[in-house]
Amino acid sequence: MPADLRDADQVRASLVQWTDGSTDAHPTPDTQPPPERPTSGRRTPPAAADHDAGDIRAWARAHGYEVSDRGRIAQSIQDAYHQAQHA
Repeated sequence: MPADLRDADQVRASLVQWTDGSTDAHPTPDTQPPPERPTSGRRTPPAAADHDAGDIRAWARAHGYEVSDRGRIAQSIQDAYHQAQHA
């Protein structure tokens, strides 16, 4: 047997101690459950909101708040709206 093949066999044999019983570094989705996702800390999900964003925007503009036509409404504006509705 040529020397380079003997060397390759020796390298493979020495690697057995490192590879026997090892796990796949990248498990497939069916072999491992997905990790738990942290919660966002949001108090209520958007679908459970008790008022329409359009209503809040209209109220905010009528009361001097600057609010965009789209996107998230600042929590301070939402809080002010809810406080005014329950006053």
